[in-house]
Amino acid sequence: MEQDRRKRRQRMIAWIAIFAMVATPLFGVVLSQF
Repeated sequence: MEQDRRKRRQRMIAWIAIFAMVATPLFGVVLSQF
């Protein structure tokens, strides 16, 4: 039970890391347009 909760948190951290990696260049491109 405890292991499942830890695994879910790790997956959420992985998703956030992937989102940050993708969003950071996109954010730079959007900012450079203005």
